[in-house]
Amino acid sequence: MTVLAHLAILALVALSVALLPATGDADLDFRRVLAGEIMRGVATAHEARLLMSIARWESHYREDVADCRTPGGKCNADGWDCDQGPFQHHTESRAERVEVCGSLEGAVRVAVRDVRRSFAVARELPEPERLSVYVGGPRWRDERSRRMSRTRWVP
Repeated sequence: MTVLAHLAILALVALSVALLPATGDADLDFRRVLAGEIMRGVATAHEARLLMSIARWESHYREDVADCRTPGGKCNADGWDCDQGPFQHHTESRAERVEVCGSLEGAVRVAVRDVRRSFAVARELPEPERLSVYVGGPRWRDERSRRMSRTRWVP
């Protein structure tokens, strides 16, 4: 890994600490691993910052939530129709759950796809509100979804 790649990962970890103070060395180590997977899975530094911010609000950088040992939202009786992983993707099938919960690489891949889709669908909204599809689903146009998008936005 190049020095620039290490610096990019360090910058994401620093952003995560600015968004939510770390609770110890294990927390920082997990954030470093998450930042590395994010950097490998995104096309731009802005996408990387957005994913790191989304993880703050969706899983609070908790490893047990990121690896789906602890669901981040309400689940059905089978435990698969719920929000899962570091970015709290709403898994609607077992296949999605395997992708999101099987590895951080899979979770990042799904999150990048969902963030890009959100930006495309909500392109008429101001940029800080374009995550509203990601956070609000079918209710993406309502004020709550737009506020949640602004909360997760980083320039």
